[in-house]
This record gives sequence, structure tokens and C-alpha cells, in this order.
Amino acid sequence: MISKRIVSIAVFISVGILSTGLGAESLSKVEKMDGAYPMSIQGDVMDKVPAVDPNQSSEFEIRKGEKLRKAMRRWAQTVGYELVWQPEPEDGDIRFASSMVFTGTFAEAANDFFMVVREQTKFDGRLHSNRVLRVYVANAKM
Repeated sequence: MISKRIVSIAVFISVGILSTGLGAESLSKVEKMDGAYPMSIQGDVMDKVPAVDPNQSSEFEIRKGEKLRKAMRRWAQTVGYELVWQPEPEDGDIRFASSMVFTGTFAEAANDFFMVVREQTKFDGRLHSNRVLRVYVANAKM
């Protein structure tokens, strides 16, 4: 914890430097702005920046208990793709009984993952050239 004495000394030194003629322009390199951040940078910017290059090999994880929609949203955001979820509310979703890891480029991992999903469920997925991951209902196995 900083004592009041140290803070007082720091304030005194700062005021002393400003009054010695060095000028505020030599000390201040930050411009104060009034008001909120512009709308263009508000929100959670980090979620919009891809963490992985979709053409480089990486690990893509499915977590035990996670739903398909949430997992695919996370995968898509990780590589800068948009998730298009086409199942209707009455189609539901699936919850994974165990964790799984798929390794490769995003296209390879998605292909391997959906090979498993389409064999066991009515859901399927496809990557499109416009950076879209589309999940849809393919058949009535459920």
C-alpha cells in the first residue's frame, strides 16, 4: 500500500518539475479526450480478432458437456469465420458426452469433426469460401 507521505512527495516533485520551466508539453504525450469511445471501437474487440490462422495447423477442442452451437461459435471466432446456424429451434442441439481434440487446419479439423457428428446425429456442417461455417440439419437419424 502506498503511504500518504510518498504520494505527497510524488505530487510535490511533479509540481516542482512543471514550475521549473520544463513545460507541460515535454512531459505529456497523451491527449485527454472527453466522452465515450467511438462506436467503431466499443464492445469486446478481442472476440472479433482471430486468434488462429485458419490455414495453419492448430488444435480445436470440444469440451465435455458443451453444446454443438456454442462449440462451433467458438471455433469460428477463433479463426475469424462467421457461424451460420440453420437448425430450427425444434431441431434442438446436441451436448457432447466427452471432450475431443481435432488437429489440423481449420478445414481439416472441421471436416474430421463433422464426419463424427454426421454419423451419429442429424446435424452436419460445411465451410464456405466466404469465411462462413454453416451448420444445418442433414438427416433424421435422431
